Amino acid sequence: MNELLKMIMELKNSDEKLKQLDVFINRLRSGEKVEEAEISENIIILLGDDNEFVRIKMTEVAEFFKGDIIVDRLCDRMINDTNYFVRGFAANALGSIGNIRARGNLEMAMSDKEGFVVSFASQALK
Repeated sequence: MNELLKMIMELKNSDEKLKQLDVFINRLRSGEKVEEAEISENIIILLGDDNEFVRIKMTEVAEFFKGDIIVDRLCDRMINDTNYFVRGFAANALGSIGNIRARGNLEMAMSDKEGFVVSFASQALK
C-alpha cells in the first residue's frame, strides 16, 4: 500500500490523484493494514498539497492513523488551512482519532468564522 501512496504523490494530474486516493481509502476501510511509520511522511506531504481536494481526501486517510506527527499536521490544517472544508474535515479526523493532544487546537477551532468547522470541532470535543 505504501507503493500506492508513493505513486499518488508522483502524479501531476489532480483528477488522477483523487481517483487513486479513493482506491487507497477504500482499501483502508476494507481493513487492509498499513504500517504508519512507512507512510506518515507521505501523509504529511499530501496534507499540504496545493489542491484542496487532495488535502480533503488526505484528512480521510489520516483518520486511520493515530501517531503524534499526523495529529500535529491535522491540527495545523484545522487551524491554518485557507479552505474551510479542509479545516472542518481535519477537525472531524481529529475527533475520530481521539488523541488528547488535539484538544487545545479543537477548542481554538470553536472560534473559527465558519460554522462548518465549528460543528466538526464541537463534535470532536464530545
